[in-house]
Amino acid sequence: RGRRLNFNLRADWQPDERDIFIFNFGANGANFQVPNDFIQQQNGQDERQRLRDNNQSISWERIWSSDVVTNLAVFRRSYFSELAPSEFDTPISARQNRRHSRTGIIGSVTQTFKNHTFKYGFEADRLTPRGKVGLPTRFGRCTPK
Repeated sequence: RGRRLNFNLRADWQPDERDIFIFNFGANGANFQVPNDFIQQQNGQDERQRLRDNNQSISWERIWSSDVVTNLAVFRRSYFSELAPSEFDTPISARQNRRHSRTGIIGSVTQTFKNHTFKYGFEADRLTPRGKVGLPTRFGRCTPK
């Protein structure tokens, strides 16, 4: 079995000749339930896996003059992953749960002077990783949940 979902949306808005706003939204996904081999399938293993991803961003670009352009963007991206096979997997048992989120802001100024182009900028972001891992224990059972 398997599934897949993908959705992306982009909208541009230009209120005047000097400004443009760009909005991005996206979502991804996947599901799997596949035993690895015949013996695992015969033992009733129900392999599972789930992946998710979603993102949003808004950016603003402004033309100040023929020599100066600024760009500012805020963004958020979130990931999720899970592998949780059945209790009596063969040959081992594993349980995993991950989450990862990143939020930030990026800004820049691009300036031309004679035959040279200069770009100055900054980036600040916040990362929030998480994770759980299950290891095989006695009789192939696994914790944590």
